[in-house]
Amino acid sequence: MTTDTFRAEIDTAGGDLRRVELLKYRDTLDAQKNFVLLEDDNEHTYIAQSGVIGGPFPNHTSAYTVGETNYELQPGRDTLIVRLEAADNSGAKVAKTYTFRRGAYVVDIAFELSNPQSTAIEPVVYYQLLRDAKPAPGDSKMVPTFLGMEVYTEHDKLRKVSFEDIAKNLVVPHDLGMTTTLVVPKTADPFRENFEQEAVAAPHIDHITDDLAGFLGGPVRANGGSR
Repeated sequence: MTTDTFRAEIDTAGGDLRRVELLKYRDTLDAQKNFVLLEDDNEHTYIAQSGVIGGPFPNHTSAYTVGETNYELQPGRDTLIVRLEAADNSGAKVAKTYTFRRGAYVVDIAFELSNPQSTAIEPVVYYQLLRDAKPAPGDSKMVPTFLGMEVYTEHDKLRKVSFEDIAKNLVVPHDLGMTTTLVVPKTADPFRENFEQEAVAAPHIDHITDDLAGFLGGPVRANGGSR
């Protein structure tokens, strides 16, 4: 998929946006190359995923179909639309549509669901960025990139939360009788970080998962490391 600002790759396996190359910006370390914002290769994983939960709906692991294999923003056109479709076992169909605009770096994603059943459905759309724990090329050792979560509320505004603090923040909910789930980064070794190893035996963490959509729609990894 190519526009005047992007060269991108969308995978029909999940409908993920797996590679985005910025055509008007140069690479941090090699000025002869374009800057790659999203990628999935042997060196780095940084991709954008989305799907539908709340039932057996297509998610970022489902197989989608698409009308064409190559899309290009044509002269005189201001938008480029890529539409992918998938269906679940009940017959419900989901269409995921990416909209790219000339001169813009914002990518719109829209979902359409059709329900052939007489019973109502309650779908919920989710969006997530999947990345590895490696620092970005050219990352400063003096001022390293923050790796964790950012949460915005009207009361606290923008707040950083490290992965280590996420596990600690589950103590109070557990003491209140809630079932707690720790979401950890998806890596080749899901328990390589100290806070992940500690969480396996932590009494205040009931479940651990590295796939939120899979956790909500299927088997989970229970505390202790088993599935």
